Amino acid sequence: MNGGRKVGIGLLTGFLVLSGLLVGADRAAAWVAEDKIAEQIATRAAERDIHMQGEPDVTVEGFPFLTQVVGGEFEAINIRMSGVSLDGVDVDT
Repeated sequence: MNGGRKVGIGLLTGFLVLSGLLVGADRAAAWVAEDKIAEQIATRAAERDIHMQGEPDVTVEGFPFLTQVVGGEFEAINIRMSGVSLDGVDVDT
């Protein structure tokens, strides 16, 4: 009976480690996507003479991220930019 308990603990430990790795991979993928989106926004804004202070702050909402990618639908993508101006006109919101 003691051997069965060790197998159970080993399986539980393996499950927890695998779950942690999957969650970590999901969050890393979301972070990479957010960074890439921010870069693309900054590039496109510069091409259109839209000025801003610093880089845009992008947050992809929802969990898990990777299932959203596979499904092609995202819960929400929030983009915050500060100090935005176009043709000398400041945009507050």
